Parts: sequence; C-alpha cells; structure tokens
Amino acid sequence: MSQETQGILRDGYAALSRGDIDAWLQGVHTDAQLHELSEVPDAATYRGPAGFRAWAEAALELVEEWEWEPEEFILDHEDVAVVRVHLRIRGRGGGVPIDQTVFHVFRLRDAELMEIRAYLEKDRALEAAGLSE
Repeated sequence: MSQETQGILRDGYAALSRGDIDAWLQGVHTDAQLHELSEVPDAATYRGPAGFRAWAEAALELVEEWEWEPEEFILDHEDVAVVRVHLRIRGRGGGVPIDQTVFHVFRLRDAELMEIRAYLEKDRALEAAGLSE
C-alpha cells in the first residue's frame, strides 16, 4: 500500500475522531460496505456513503467523545490493509470509558474505499484479508 493510501486512512481516522463525517466519507465508493464487529449484537452491514453516514451518526449519538488512533499498519498490496486501532470512547449519560483495540480490514480500489470489516482479534483480521503473520 502506498504512503498516499496510508495517509488517506490516517486522515479518515482523524476525521472520525473529531466527528467530521463529511471528511471521513471522502473517497468512499458508492458501492462500499462497512461491516460492524460480528461480536456486536445485531451486527449490520452499511452500504455506500449514506450507509456509512447512518452508522457514524448513530454511533455518535451514543458517545460524548471518541478517538480512533491507528497504531500499526499491516500492509500486503495496493488494495488491502489491516490496521490495528486503539479506540477510546466515553459514553453519553454515565460517561463510561471504553478502551479497546480493534483491527480493521480495508479493501480499496483506485484509492477509493470499497470495504471495511472490523475484528477484535488480529488473527481473524489477517485471515479475512488473506494474510498471515
């Protein structure tokens, strides 16, 4: 994966952290898919920029703040990346903090985001991306 694409992903995490959904959606293909963690009850798949927006807006209603910090890029080739992300959340209401590591598998085509899948385990993410440690 090019440094340019890695920069695009970093910019996306930064935009999401500050709640700038419009900036986060830049480069999302009209056919893109976002798959929630399979461990989430009633995990859903969101499609296209409108679906991504719906996911982000619903999630932001539940949090006071969140920070998405990409800690490690595990790269294979131009169209696949696995990113280890440190996620810090403070929920609305009780302000319960969540400190979690997640792994995102990105599939891109011509620098456009086609798919995001989230995992709690690195091995599962690597397997989903067709990579191995």
